Amino acid sequence: MRKIGITGGIATGKSTVSDYLRQKGYTVVDADEAARAVVAPMSLGIDKVIDAFGHQMVKSDGQLDRELLGSVIFKDEAKRDQLNHLLHPLIMDWMDQQIAKAEAEIVFVDVPLLYEVGYDQKVDQVWLVYVNRMTQLQRLMERNHLTEQEANQRIDSQWSLEVKKEKADVVINNEGDLDALYRQIDRLLEEL
Repeated sequence: MRKIGITGGIATGKSTVSDYLRQKGYTVVDADEAARAVVAPMSLGIDKVIDAFGHQMVKSDGQLDRELLGSVIFKDEAKRDQLNHLLHPLIMDWMDQQIAKAEAEIVFVDVPLLYEVGYDQKVDQVWLVYVNRMTQLQRLMERNHLTEQEANQRIDSQWSLEVKKEKADVVINNEGDLDALYRQIDRLLEEL
């Protein structure tokens, strides 16, 4: 089995790339899906969040209040690191289990923090979905209805795309339209 990591920054288009790969019939294991699964109501992950950050982080229906938690961790690097320390092992285990179950020659692994958590060591190749900082900022502000300051805080909480670009095996430029993005992906798939 060949594993290809897909990474990038927030609001660069990783999900768009992953969705297109799924439409083409490829298996995609998604770290964001894993992150939701490990904090499901009454899970070990949600218990860890409650122990570390309090019951207010959980809504009345038992679901994690992602917006509230995000407002805390994106303003405080120590709390963000604490959350990552608690949940990343659970997320990585969940992803490893999904990959092990996959019956495919190629599995794509969508991990926003691929380099930050060392997951690049578990894949055969890394594809970076890249946009310039201004495009990323505009997309994030529009998508999440954030102020410029809030959007910059979230972007700055991750490694710079320029640093990731230096490390990546493949750079997918997502500053154009969807057709341009899909053509790049199709070309890469042909090369596989």
